[in-house]
Amino acid sequence: MNEETGQSQTHNEISGEAQTAVQAGTIGSLNIYNSPSPLLPVDSPIAVTCEVEADYVIQHSWDDAVPLSGGLVRIFVEACADRAVLLRALRPTVVARRPPHDGTRTRSMGIPVVRKYELDLDEDPPELTGPKFLYTVTPDDPEVFELDVRCHRYDVEWRLELDWTCAGRSGTSVVDLGGHPFRFTAMPTQR
Repeated sequence: MNEETGQSQTHNEISGEAQTAVQAGTIGSLNIYNSPSPLLPVDSPIAVTCEVEADYVIQHSWDDAVPLSGGLVRIFVEACADRAVLLRALRPTVVARRPPHDGTRTRSMGIPVVRKYELDLDEDPPELTGPKFLYTVTPDDPEVFELDVRCHRYDVEWRLELDWTCAGRSGTSVVDLGGHPFRFTAMPTQR
């Protein structure tokens, strides 16, 4: 209570970073400043989504289906922040190699070509072939990459590593299927 005016006073202080401020009653003057959170070194300024389009080899059911060599991987890269992110490299890394998956070939529909690269998973280490990889993504201008994936000798599990630079920081994002590696197989041997 203010002794001079006889009115009650409320004084609020917040230290640190405020996510939400709620005030009940009359507010004479209210100033809230919430500085943007700096990106932590482990945070990625990009969001990556993947799709696989291929014919499949099926042994018993769709649960054990494996994409066949010659299939496509489409990668959608978007910037999460209000600034450009420079994409510097995209590297495949093999998780496992084994003899080709056995089963029956099943056809699938095709997809249109976007930024096209080829990937031969029989190479050790595998490398992308195609245009020089150096792109910029912004919130209004994402990129879409399409990988024509080949393997003639193996059943291969693999991931991609996408190098990026943003706001003076550099990092690498792992590109896979929601934490699971991509998997492609060579044509099954005929018995």
